[in-house]
Order: sequence, then structure tokens, then C-alpha cells
Amino acid sequence: MALTQTRLRRLMKHREQVERMQQLKLAEANRARNERAGALGASEGAKAEFLETALPRGPLDPGVMAASDAYAVRLGREIEARSAALRHSDDRVEEERLLLLERRRDAEAIGALLERRVAEERLQAARREMKRLDEQATVRWGRRMASASLTEVGHESSW
Repeated sequence: MALTQTRLRRLMKHREQVERMQQLKLAEANRARNERAGALGASEGAKAEFLETALPRGPLDPGVMAASDAYAVRLGREIEARSAALRHSDDRVEEERLLLLERRRDAEAIGALLERRVAEERLQAARREMKRLDEQATVRWGRRMASASLTEVGHESSW
């Protein structure tokens, strides 16, 4: 099936819509990544704040000490999990960005093909018009030559 201008325009419009949807997906991936980065920052801040607070001087309660240790371990695990989630988000953002670039290249390629097809059709139309004008000029010239030869023949016979 030939790719006419109309088909190429429809295809180009579709590819542009696909590109816009991909832009939205990339924006969503960036938003999720930023949320995860913020959550990681909050967890790291909570751990830093916890480590800065000094345990009270004097005798330590073993229960408080165990709770502090457990909280520090929990914060460490939370930071590891949020770091992993952030890495996953970074990977997703990169995937979406690459897909967007691919979609954009597709749309640009179709646009270039459409421009080339339009230029070819204009050139063909110009050639057809030149051929038509040449044919008209040839017919006119032939008629003029025929009428001129008739008038010359008519003049010669009268001599």
C-alpha cells in the first residue's frame, strides 16, 4: 500500500500523539523519582538527627539501649530500601527518556518522508504542467505554420 500524503499526515499525527503520551510517562517517572529522592533525604536526615542526639549521661537502661539499636538498624534498612527504590526510579526515568527519544526520531523521520513526498509531488506536478504547456505551444506552432504555409501556397498560386 502506497504512502500517500494523506496517509503520511495521519501517521505523523499519530506519532506526535504517541510522543506526547511518552512525554507524560517521562514526567510521571520523574515525579515518582523526585518523591523517592525526597523520602530518602528525609530518612537520611532522621538517621543523622538520631545519631547526633547523645544518649543521656549516667547509667543506661538496657531497654533504651536495645530500642536505640533497633531504631538505628531500622533506619539503616529503610535507607537501603529507599536507595534501591531511587535506583529503580532512575532506571525507569532513563528507559522512558530513551523511549521518548525513539518516538521523537520516528516522528521526525516520518516528517522528513512527508516533506520529501510533498516535494516529489510538486516536482511531478511542475513537470506535468511544463509538458502540457509544451504540447500546447507545439500545437499552436503547428497551426501557425500550417496556416502560414496555406497563405504562402495561396500567394504563390496567384503569382
